[in-house]
Amino acid sequence: MNTTKRYAVLQFLKQIKRCLLIVPCIILLELSQILSYLRPSTDRIIIPFSKNIWSAIFGQGSTGDLHTIMMSFGMMLSLFLFLLLFGNEVSQYFGGISPFYFTRVKNRFIWCVQQVKKLMIYASLYSLLILLTEGIIFLPSSEWDSQIMLLINSFILLTTLFFSACLLANLAAIRFGGLSGVSLVVVLLILLDAMAFQLQDNRLNLLLNPLCFDQVLQNNMLLLTEKLAVMVLYIVEIVLVFFKCVCSYDFIPH
Repeated sequence: MNTTKRYAVLQFLKQIKRCLLIVPCIILLELSQILSYLRPSTDRIIIPFSKNIWSAIFGQGSTGDLHTIMMSFGMMLSLFLFLLLFGNEVSQYFGGISPFYFTRVKNRFIWCVQQVKKLMIYASLYSLLILLTEGIIFLPSSEWDSQIMLLINSFILLTTLFFSACLLANLAAIRFGGLSGVSLVVVLLILLDAMAFQLQDNRLNLLLNPLCFDQVLQNNMLLLTEKLAVMVLYIVEIVLVFFKCVCSYDFIPH
C-alpha cells in the first residue's frame, strides 16, 4: 500500500472513530431513564421493545408533553452533532486549495461517488450506534416483540435523514463557506421540526416533512413505506445536485 492510500485509509478510520461521540451523548440525554433503574418500582410499565425505541428516537408527536419534546430535542442534537462532525467533509476540498487538489483528480464523477459513499457509511454507522445505544438503555424496561421491520425501518429513516442533511450541508458549504453552510441547514432543520409539531395531524406534512415521525407510522406499514420512498427521493435529488455542482465547478481562479 503506497503512502497516499495509507493516508486515505487512516483518515477514513479517524472519521469512523468520530462517530463514536454519539454514544456518550445518547447516554447523557437518556440519563433520567438510566437513573430510573436504580429506584425500586413495582408499578413500572413494560412497553414493547420496538415501540420503546421508536418513541425514544422520534418522539411521540403530541403537543404539551414535555417528555416528548425532550425526545425530539435529543434527536435534533444528534443530528446537529453529525453536521458538526461531517458537514464540512466534502466542502473542505473547495475554496483556496481546490485548484491544487483537483489537478490530481482524474475523474470528478468517480470522486463524487467516493465522497457520497463515505458520507453514507458515516451516516449508517452513526444511525446504528444510536439504535444500539438506545436499545441497550431501554431493554430493561421493555419486552421483546417481533417487530423487527420497525427497527430496520427506524435505521433506514435515521440513515437517510443524517445522510441527506449532511450532504445538503456540504453543498451549502461549497457555495457559502463551511460555517455558513452548516448554519443554514441547521436553521432549515429547526423550521422543519417546528412544522412537524404544528402540523402533526396533517398527512402531507407526515409524508413530505423529513422530521415528522408520528406514531401512526408504527402501525401503518404502507404509510411508512411511502415515507421511506419520499426520503429516498430527497436523497436522489440532493445527490444529483451535488454531482452537477462538483462536475461543473470552476476550480481555476479568474
